[in-house]
Amino acid sequence: GRKSLVRLIQSLIRQKPLQITHLILWDHKRSKNGYGPGDEDVNCCSSTSYRCYHYVMNHPMTSVERVDNHLRKIGISMATTQYITQIDDDCWIEDGWFAAAIHAMEQKKYNYVFCKRRLWESESVCLGEDNYESIGTMNQFGYHLMETNSIIFTSQVAMEVARITHEHNEYGHDRHLAKYLINHQYGLYLSSFVGLNQLVPDFLFEFHKTNCK
Repeated sequence: GRKSLVRLIQSLIRQKPLQITHLILWDHKRSKNGYGPGDEDVNCCSSTSYRCYHYVMNHPMTSVERVDNHLRKIGISMATTQYITQIDDDCWIEDGWFAAAIHAMEQKKYNYVFCKRRLWESESVCLGEDNYESIGTMNQFGYHLMETNSIIFTSQVAMEVARITHEHNEYGHDRHLAKYLINHQYGLYLSSFVGLNQLVPDFLFEFHKTNCK
């Protein structure tokens, strides 16, 4: 329920002419001064092109190592659209990103497309673009990575994405997902499009501050 959730919602509304079905899954964790599923600011934006549905997980999840990944898996399994993405509430999308990705997928029959991301210290302070880590191919640090929030994939591969998320429910699951997509699916890194904006978490701030240009 970060404050940036409203900025995400606003960015999804602007992804015209597409129709967006937004599933927001809530656990019991809340950010200080953040939002909850009943707050007006996250419930007042439905239109003919954007529909939002809130699902609150009331059951205990004490045995789950990463609740966020667990909810990603659930969200994928609930999706009924042709194209699917996963976006955390510390992110927002650039205008036209979804349309550009879907156009590329339909033109070349890609199963997934992902974009470059822009990283932020706060919603008003930009660190720069990620040209060093989330690039799909082996990066300088010795691993494959596609930022999960930057990937749009088809419903045909959705259950495999959910399976990998389930089987690697720990920090670094996105590296396993990147290797799977590169080795087993037909896709594209749309490096010319900076489609994702992402707030950097505190524990990764120095890493990205050092490498951002």
